[in-house]
Amino acid sequence: MFSGLKWGRLLIHIQQVSAAFSILTNIFLIHLILNKSPTQIGAYKFLMLYFSFFEIFYGIVVALTSPFHHTQYATYLAIISAKDRDLSHFTLNIFNAMYWGCYGMSLAMFGVHFIYRYLAACGSQLANSFNTWKIVIWFLLPLSFGAIWSFDGYFFCRPTEEVTNFIKDSVYVTFGLKESEFVYLGPRIFQKNENGIIQFNVGPSAGLGLNVMTVNISFLAIFFFGIKCYFCIQNMVKQSASSKSNALQRQLFYALVIQTLIPVIFMQLPFTIVLILCIFDINDDVISGLAVMSIAVYPAIDPLPNIFIIKDYRRALLNYLRWIKNRFLCRKHVVSDVRNASYYTDGHTTKNAPSAPSHVPIVHMNT
Repeated sequence: MFSGLKWGRLLIHIQQVSAAFSILTNIFLIHLILNKSPTQIGAYKFLMLYFSFFEIFYGIVVALTSPFHHTQYATYLAIISAKDRDLSHFTLNIFNAMYWGCYGMSLAMFGVHFIYRYLAACGSQLANSFNTWKIVIWFLLPLSFGAIWSFDGYFFCRPTEEVTNFIKDSVYVTFGLKESEFVYLGPRIFQKNENGIIQFNVGPSAGLGLNVMTVNISFLAIFFFGIKCYFCIQNMVKQSASSKSNALQRQLFYALVIQTLIPVIFMQLPFTIVLILCIFDINDDVISGLAVMSIAVYPAIDPLPNIFIIKDYRRALLNYLRWIKNRFLCRKHVVSDVRNASYYTDGHTTKNAPSAPSHVPIVHMNT
């Protein structure tokens, strides 16, 4: 079993590889959105671009921070190693707050996606706001949720001497980091006094409650508008004669559903499990490490449903793969076949092609 420095290094490597893959896949998706989108996709491509740029930023933040999640008796921390880093503790905790903000932003963005899909499917005039400057207002909604998470993390859940003294020994045992070698943000929800009475910490508890509220609002928007969007698309398919438009609406909806399940499974579920363990004083750093891995993997796999489900993007990907195969793999086989070919010359079979004569006499014809 990994422990100490080995466990910490493994988590860092997994997060950095995932961040690199996330950046590359989202850059490729941006190319597809800009150059291969069907004309019927409309303003939805702006939302997709917004999401891809966000996930690139998220990948950069994860690569720079590589946080660990650590629980210890009603204390839930996002820890960043300051070892072998040139950044100050203050700067690292700013990035830690950004990491919190990215988490809060992700589900809110899916809520806005489902709202647009519903408005577009039912033909609401509000859908036109995504074609004007008012789209900025829609973009600001997830940003506001992310700002709430960052603010809560940095101000309500900032480091204190009490929490540092409480967790420094377990952090050293688990990740091999001394007190001066890490920074953290996270709430200590409650503690027991000398008489065994539970005392809640108002600031961290309020901050955590506000974060949970934003998540619940995002989920409410996702489920409410997702269900309404599904029935609108079903009615539209029955009434519309355009099979191409119907197929695209279904592709976009199914891609969005799968894309929403990814953060639910890879982000919200691990966070909820670790938080429950934290409240019941169950300290399992293997589960916390798995939560870190799953949260890190999320931005890497989230673009894949759009690439594979939307037909125009899938076709473009297959064309690129065929081009790579023909450009590199087939060329290598052709060269190999030419080198290994046999030739029949003057009654003998030779492995290599006969070489051209070094000198060819010039014959002058007299006319």
